[in-house]
Amino acid sequence: MTHPRIILFVVMIVMTTLACTVSVRHDSLPPAGHDTFEAPAPADPAPVPTPKVVMTTVIAVRSVNIREDPTEHSDDIGDLFHGEVVYVSQCRSGWARIPEGWVKALYLDGVCP
Repeated sequence: MTHPRIILFVVMIVMTTLACTVSVRHDSLPPAGHDTFEAPAPADPAPVPTPKVVMTTVIAVRSVNIREDPTEHSDDIGDLFHGEVVYVSQCRSGWARIPEGWVKALYLDGVCP
């Protein structure tokens, strides 16, 4: 059975790749024999919000509790260990959102100032 973190990692990579894909229309290519061309002005499509996912490392001495909600009184639903790599998708009041739940940001390397 595939580990849920691996599946989530693959989904995040695919989402990031799709968000960064640039397409070029055939009619926007330069005529034959020309090295440069002026790109047509882009239409103003509605922006599509894409979550920014940041990779970081756990810097706690031993382990960090994963919480259900971003509070110290929330249920402990797991642990992260020193050196483990995690992906942070959101920051809130000193807490970092990872796929499994929330962790105190001060135990992660350089996220959620």
